[in-house]
Amino acid sequence: MMNQSNHGDDPNKGSEDATHIVQPGSSDDEATRILPMRSSRPGGQGTVIGVAAQQARNSGEPSRPGQGAADGDTPKATPAETAPSSTSQSPASVSVPPEDTDAESKTVFLPSGFDPPAETNAEDFDPAVGWLVVMEGPGRGKNCAIYYGQNAIGRGPEQRIRLNFGDNRIARDTHAFVIYDDVARTFYIRDNGKTNLVRLNGAPVLTPMKLNDRDKITIGSTVMMFVALCGESFDWLAASDGPATAPGA
Repeated sequence: MMNQSNHGDDPNKGSEDATHIVQPGSSDDEATRILPMRSSRPGGQGTVIGVAAQQARNSGEPSRPGQGAADGDTPKATPAETAPSSTSQSPASVSVPPEDTDAESKTVFLPSGFDPPAETNAEDFDPAVGWLVVMEGPGRGKNCAIYYGQNAIGRGPEQRIRLNFGDNRIARDTHAFVIYDDVARTFYIRDNGKTNLVRLNGAPVLTPMKLNDRDKITIGSTVMMFVALCGESFDWLAASDGPATAPGA
């Protein structure tokens, strides 16, 4: 039995009143027409479902009443509408200008909390010239760097050599000084007059005394070995690629 259409024998007639299924990448004329039917809405417009409504929204064209949804229904957002734009930058991203002005800029995504290292200049150059290595007492195995000039020793956070490993016999505020003279390339140790004496190889430091590599310094119950880096055979200021003046000068 032949099915009868509301628009005559030709099923293509009245296609404007038919329901369309529009496949992505195809035009309205190439759509598959199914279920010819007369719309009950004024004007007799059919319903277009699929991607047609989405394409109309993307192009900025106003959609026809009922386009993409039945009468009285609220159109549901598609995944393409709700998904965040892939071109938006996250907080951990930077745009890198291209070397070629005709090329597009590139976006480089960085780990969260990443800070690019600052450039080092001559004023920031403050290398270690030696170390104090804790051999006995609290903090055994720890080490502290020694720098150019006078290095205050104590438990406080403002001390250049901070020995805050649990030995309360070390004063919080500048118990002693370790000094490196970059002109003579010589190390010295000086007591700062606290109650607990500073000892160098077992002898009390009553006046500034010269330090030699592998000497032992004792403060309270902490025994440290002095390890020299700079000296007669090497100094950062004499290096060919080093700064011309001492740090902090």
